[in-house]
Amino acid sequence: MSLRNIIPEKIHPNIWKNGMGDIDDIILSALSIYSPMMRSELISDDDIRRLNKNTFHGHAKELKRKDLIDSYKEGKNAYYIILPLGEIQLARNLHKYDLDFETRLKMEENKNKNLANKFSKFFSRYELYHEEIQLEFLKLASVITHEK
Repeated sequence: MSLRNIIPEKIHPNIWKNGMGDIDDIILSALSIYSPMMRSELISDDDIRRLNKNTFHGHAKELKRKDLIDSYKEGKNAYYIILPLGEIQLARNLHKYDLDFETRLKMEENKNKNLANKFSKFFSRYELYHEEIQLEFLKLASVITHEK
């Protein structure tokens, strides 16, 4: 899945602007909703827009330097995640796109649904069905993410 597939449906057109929007905001928006994502999910080799492999890596390197995103490797795959500072920066930047309250609420709703699905799959995969254990895990995950 590339941003070309994600953007029209999931990221507001004011942010995307036919691939010519602010690349940092495009990356932060995608990661805010779908984090973690592989690089191959964020870009496409045949993408004729400004967001190609070199452009992505240049912007990702700068976003990492500012502690807005981070990456990690699993085998040959590099995954990108948005950090709390990245969420804050994105929230600050969204004002320039003239998004109404309902649109911003819908973006948060999508993000929360995806996050809930990820945790639900994780709990099922490791057979963690006891609610107290799930809550304790979520508390610890929140602390770890916040400290990162």
